Amino acid sequence: MYTRLQLPRSLSVSFLLLFSLGLSPNTAPAAPDQPDSSESAFFDLSIEELFDVAVYSRQLLGLHHTHPQGEWMLGYTDMSMEMDGNRDGTSNQTVTDVFNAGFMIAPTEMSMQMHMFEVMYGVNDDLTVMVMLPYKEISMDHINAAGATFTTESSGVGDLSITGFFSFFVRAEHRFHLTAGLHVPTGSTDERDATPLGPNQKLPYPMQLGSGTYDPVLGVTYLRTGEKWSWGGHLSHLFRVGENSEGYTLGGRTKLDLWAARQWKEWITGTVRLHGEVWSDIHGADPELNPGMVPTADPARRGGQRLEFGVGTSLNMPEGPLSGGRLLIEVAYPIYQLLDGPQLQADFRFDLGFQWAF
Repeated sequence: MYTRLQLPRSLSVSFLLLFSLGLSPNTAPAAPDQPDSSESAFFDLSIEELFDVAVYSRQLLGLHHTHPQGEWMLGYTDMSMEMDGNRDGTSNQTVTDVFNAGFMIAPTEMSMQMHMFEVMYGVNDDLTVMVMLPYKEISMDHINAAGATFTTESSGVGDLSITGFFSFFVRAEHRFHLTAGLHVPTGSTDERDATPLGPNQKLPYPMQLGSGTYDPVLGVTYLRTGEKWSWGGHLSHLFRVGENSEGYTLGGRTKLDLWAARQWKEWITGTVRLHGEVWSDIHGADPELNPGMVPTADPARRGGQRLEFGVGTSLNMPEGPLSGGRLLIEVAYPIYQLLDGPQLQADFRFDLGFQWAF
């Protein structure tokens, strides 16, 4: 059995960057009618108000957040991602470039819609548990060397994730918490569809719904809050352990988010975010896939790096039958991509969600 558990060098550098946010001498600006610093107002908050201030930006951004003891949260997010055109390194690749690289088929576009359902519960004021289950709908367009086009599709439940968040440092306006969880392989790794090669062909790696392995994730979140402003970061790494039934292991994935949020009114918050990801190539290979047929079937062409810039808003519902609810919106565009290509490049991402705490 193949086992891989490696902490990448980039992760340790990212940890230094994340923790440096907490050492910044800057403080959040005070409201115009408050002569005192934001720290004095912060100390006057109740435990429920403290958690509400601490999590509003993370709820908007989809990052891991905590809840006070006994509080539940139900959430649903519709996440849409579009990919258009191929890239190798930082250079765009035409369909002709893909064929000249020796492939008989070139992917041209891909869309993925993920319906994410989540439940969170505050075990106590320091520990929150979350369970998330996605449902994926994936579509990919192709063209072959003869000029014929075709589309493949897959859909179904993805991998279940169970995560705990533990607050280990809370002082004045600063907050740190650790993330530890496990991705359970509930998603299929044997998706098939009709292609020009036959009616029931194994689909390449990006069209599969799960990893096929039990994958731990570790992370840390930092948040600094004021009366109107908050900023911080979240760093995590998804480890791949073992080999799935198809004979391969997906590459590990490191994520880093840095954000700032401004609460304009009691019911509306705006944010900006930088989201970076680094992911590795696949180890091993599915024997049913021909890596020379299409780039998406080549396990050595699945790694990459991406940096996105996102803008979002959160609309809170303090009264009425949906009291405690939040409508979350974010749109993000890539500003840097380096891919082990040819590989489809991201075009944009749009998230629309609703969360209800009670």
